[in-house]
Amino acid sequence: MWYASGTMTTTTFDSHAASREYFNRPADEEFRDLDNLISETKRRRDRSEVKELDLCGATIREAGETSPIRFAGYPLTPWAFSQLCARLSAPADFVRQLNPDTIQRVLRERQARRAGEEKEAPMVRALITEPPFGGQPEIRAILTPRYERVWDIDLFSRVKRTVGDILKPAGTIAGRGSADGGAGQGGQWSAGVRERSGIYSSDRNTFAFMVNPTPLPGPDGGDQLLYRGTIIGNSETGERKCFAWFFAFDSICANHIIWGASEKIQTVAFRHIGKKSVDRGVLEIERILETWAAVQPEEELDKILMASKTPFYDRNKPDERERKLRAKGFPVHLIDASDTHAEQREKTHGTDRSTYWGVVCGITRAAQELPHAGERLDIESWAGEMLQECKV
Repeated sequence: MWYASGTMTTTTFDSHAASREYFNRPADEEFRDLDNLISETKRRRDRSEVKELDLCGATIREAGETSPIRFAGYPLTPWAFSQLCARLSAPADFVRQLNPDTIQRVLRERQARRAGEEKEAPMVRALITEPPFGGQPEIRAILTPRYERVWDIDLFSRVKRTVGDILKPAGTIAGRGSADGGAGQGGQWSAGVRERSGIYSSDRNTFAFMVNPTPLPGPDGGDQLLYRGTIIGNSETGERKCFAWFFAFDSICANHIIWGASEKIQTVAFRHIGKKSVDRGVLEIERILETWAAVQPEEELDKILMASKTPFYDRNKPDERERKLRAKGFPVHLIDASDTHAEQREKTHGTDRSTYWGVVCGITRAAQELPHAGERLDIESWAGEMLQECKV
């Protein structure tokens, strides 16, 4: 279904998240498609190992140019250095400004103080990876024993097995009829616009923006198209939660801003803590993907078309809208905001705001502006249940 209630911790859908990745990722972190990403993440895992180390007993000494120090004999990436400082309660940004000799003395002192505070030696798990073209292995992450890693190769291999070739990189359709009025109208790229896939991975995290390139005719008539998209993110180093966003949208401009994504399906996210919780989170992503990919466009379109033709209230009786929403238990403080968004969509898309579809679009758009994830999910689930009142 287009709307479903989530069971995991939620993160806020961000229509500009993919655009920030577009502008900030260097070329060597971009991958042409899911197959290339899977191949590289497999090679990265094959070059990696996890070692359990004594946080306070491991040696700290000067490393050279690539890293200010070595921990247990290994140089650290900038991210791992920040994690080590955090484990020793030392401010990483300040410590970085010190000379290598002072850094060693500060961190050794923090080790001694931490050791005196603990009854047992505090242990950490270091993720150690060899560089892709040879050289000395380096520590990519320093995490507690509670951390449950989700390897990128495992996550995205499951995505590939679930959806096959249905999902394509978002760059496949970026710029088709963009709403920004300039970045790639009609599938053509504007001069100077860099064409990117939307799939990226580094030694810190992975971000994949994928779409079903076959559009559905929009419920509002005319030339409007409706696409299905998903954004999946993960980190093997503890930099972010594992998350997945499933949504419908109107278009993507050439720099990967997502337009008209008010018909969001579901958001799933979980911390890498507790094996059962992590396993359940990955299965939840896989389950939603399976359902999402298996849905026939005609079936979804029939549901949306029915909702777009079924009146929710009489346009000549605007008070009826508030009365009906109140009767259904809709939060009073969102009634006006959702109506404002429904009115705006009616002007931009021609959506009849008095229909179930128009009301639901206004509600889901208003939900995205809420500061608390739990309330957003409750409102979106409420909108999904309301949409199901329209039977094909």
